[in-house]
Amino acid sequence: MDRFFRGFAAGVLAGIPMNIWDLFSYYYLHFSDLRYLDWSAVTIFGHLPHSMGELVFALFSHFLWVGFMGTIFAYLIELKITSRLYWLKGIIFGYVAGFLIYAAGIALKMPHIMTRSLDSVITQFIGASIWGFTMAYLLHRMDNTSLAKKV
Repeated sequence: MDRFFRGFAAGVLAGIPMNIWDLFSYYYLHFSDLRYLDWSAVTIFGHLPHSMGELVFALFSHFLWVGFMGTIFAYLIELKITSRLYWLKGIIFGYVAGFLIYAAGIALKMPHIMTRSLDSVITQFIGASIWGFTMAYLLHRMDNTSLAKKV
């Protein structure tokens, strides 16, 4: 598996605990009022998901997005940013990516995203940190396998 696909796979797989945390916070803790899939839906459809089809497509699109972000991280790490403290670099990357995505939503005046509660922001930045840590850990593991070294 080449660097692109290792980063993509790490990003997608790391999206699983990220979304579990997000949905747990939204449905069970009632702490957040916006899910990651809502971000995708507003970006794609211009509104929150109205049907199960829109919800599934938005969630699928979110997994593609975090896979793409994993690929970006994989190439940044390959640029001789050392692998030392890779997990911390992953957390920082996830947090900064979340910050830039929030900023883009506000700058573009996207409906339902421009103003968020403190609880939602905290939930989603915790999720971004979970994603960054998990993605960096998985990528590090994939990079250290003999299969990855052959490609």
